[in-house]
Amino acid sequence: MLGFFKNFLLNPKIRYKLIFSGVFGAHPDEEILKMAMEYAAHNKLNGDYLEFGVWKGRSFSRAYNIWKHLFFNHGELKSMRFYAFDSFEGLPELKNEDAGGEFNKGQYLCTEEDFKKNIAQAGVDLNRVGIIKGWFDKILNDETKKKLPLKHAAVIFIDYDLYESTVSVLDFITDYLVNGSVVVFDDWFCFKGSPEKGEQKAFKEWLLKNPDIKATKYHKFNWRGNSFIIHKN
Repeated sequence: MLGFFKNFLLNPKIRYKLIFSGVFGAHPDEEILKMAMEYAAHNKLNGDYLEFGVWKGRSFSRAYNIWKHLFFNHGELKSMRFYAFDSFEGLPELKNEDAGGEFNKGQYLCTEEDFKKNIAQAGVDLNRVGIIKGWFDKILNDETKKKLPLKHAAVIFIDYDLYESTVSVLDFITDYLVNGSVVVFDDWFCFKGSPEKGEQKAFKEWLLKNPDIKATKYHKFNWRGNSFIIHKN
């Protein structure tokens, strides 16, 4: 009975409706997403929420419910929409520096249908969600940009683990970033924390390739995540 009650309150659809939800420990994803949304609201950032690598939709649902119950319902971040990017086939073939680590091909598989079912059960309004399906090296391009109503990104959550995938993500989001956008990396300290692996390497190379963009360290979360505020000249 106690376990059922705890799981009930940890459902993001429920916990943000309740004024005493803060009594119960929040998942680390919730803490960084709440901070990022608070920051975006305070600075009146005009942009959407983008998540790359959504798996079963848990962090995506948390982001939506944080936004809805703590901000939208109080008149803030009114125009924000939510975009989910994923292959819905798990991780791709691991190549070069991504091979031989802690990840495997097909890991984190969740079908698009199950993802939609999961986030709907968590209280997400699918009318406010855009789902972009496909391998990142195939869909993160100008053709996709032309199809999306997306103009600016306020908060970006990158959870695709691998160097090559993160390179594609960062190149894709460059034009959507505004001065003050928050970029969250869920797997920053994977690959034993090596700066020459995974998300760290991709981000370092991306900053070198875009000298007009600077990054301020924001907040670390759980044992593996990190986040940055982006500054564009």
